[in-house]
Amino acid sequence: TALFIVTVSAVHGEFVEFLRIDQELSGASAPLASQVRVWLVFSYLGKFALILLSTGAWLFYLKHKGCFANSKQTSASDRVLVSATVRTEKPEPAPTRFSEEFEFLRGDRPLRSRGQAILDAKSAA
Repeated sequence: TALFIVTVSAVHGEFVEFLRIDQELSGASAPLASQVRVWLVFSYLGKFALILLSTGAWLFYLKHKGCFANSKQTSASDRVLVSATVRTEKPEPAPTRFSEEFEFLRGDRPLRSRGQAILDAKSAA
């Protein structure tokens, strides 16, 4: 597509140069200048139409090739890869059980971290 666009631009540039030289050699009379203007308009319209057409064809090709697949759709190779992947996740550790023999040390007051104790002391001050 990029090569096609460069080729179209080069051919269009040569055509515009040809019209300029032809107009200079013929003396640039008023009827001739209007004919050249018409050719220039059509040449620019054709150039942009070809560029849009080639870009659209390239996007159409990519869409049918599968480059713009939805994230919900997974290809067969992706499914095989996921099923073949070995899961190495560690199981969650069981909650730590504290021995009840030292429960008398804690008493009825709630446990607080050192940071929470510092924050409480600052807010009380």
